[in-house]
Amino acid sequence: VYENHLYLYDSGHQKIDVYSLDSFDLTRTVNLNPEYWRSVEELSLSNPEKIFPRNDGTFWIRFNEMPRPNHIVDRSVQDYIMDGEGQLISDKILEQEAIEWLVHPDRNRVFFLSPYSRKPLIDKSNDEMMFSTWTEEFLIKVYNTNGVYQRAFYHPFKKSSLNQRELLNRTNDTGLQEALQVAEVPDTWPVMNDLLMDDENRLWVATITDNHEEYEWWVLDDYGTLLATFTWPRSREIRKVKDGKLYSLEMEEETGLEKVVRYRIEWNEIGSDNGL
Repeated sequence: VYENHLYLYDSGHQKIDVYSLDSFDLTRTVNLNPEYWRSVEELSLSNPEKIFPRNDGTFWIRFNEMPRPNHIVDRSVQDYIMDGEGQLISDKILEQEAIEWLVHPDRNRVFFLSPYSRKPLIDKSNDEMMFSTWTEEFLIKVYNTNGVYQRAFYHPFKKSSLNQRELLNRTNDTGLQEALQVAEVPDTWPVMNDLLMDDENRLWVATITDNHEEYEWWVLDDYGTLLATFTWPRSREIRKVKDGKLYSLEMEEETGLEKVVRYRIEWNEIGSDNGL
C-alpha cells in the first residue's frame, strides 16, 4: 500500500496491478516483460521478488535468483530501478547474497529452505529511505531511494547456539531431515529473522534468542537508537505496524484458518516492562 493505492504484484502473469483504495477500481497495470531484464546477464536467471513504489511513479525492484539444479550456491538478490512501463532505468544499485536452500542428497531437484539460513532483508520508510541488512549481524545500512548509501548502525548481539541434532529433532519432514544430515550446519542461528518499517519511520526487528517459541523484537528509530524491546510468539507473524496498532497474522487452532488480529500498542519507559 502506497499513497492510497494498493500495488499487487502478479508473479504468474508478470505484471503490477494498481488499485485505488477509495473506489477499489483498477487504475493502471504495469506489464513486466522478462525480456526487459533477461538481457542483463546478471538477471538472466532472476525474477522480481519485492517491489517498492516510489513517489515519482517508478519502482525499486528486488530480483532474486531462484534455486535450480546445479545452481544452489553463489546466488544473489539484486536491486534496480524500473520505470512505469516495466523497463529498467538504472544500473544495479545493491546486491546481497540470496537465502540458502538445501538439496536432497538423492534427489537433486528437491529443495528445502534452510531453517538457519542467513538472508537479506529490506524495507522502505515513509520518507523514501531503504533499510537493508544481512541477518548474520545486527548491522543495518540505509540508502536513499536512488540507492545512494547514507549511513549504517550496529548493535552487538549474542547469537543463539545451534546444533545439527537440535534441528533434526525439530522437524517432522523426512526429506528435510535427510538434507540436514549432510548439510554443513553453522554453530549459531542468525541474529534476526525479520525487519519492517512502521508509518512513523521506526524500525521493528525480530531477533532470534534461545527461546525458540518467541522472537525478541527491537524497536529503533531511523538512526538506530533503541526505543523498546518486547517478546512475541513466533506463531503470531507481525505483518504491519500503523497508526499505533500492530497487525498480526495468526492461525485459529480449532479451524486451522488464518486470521488478522489487531493489537493496540502501549509504550513504557525503556527498561520498564521491556519498553512496550
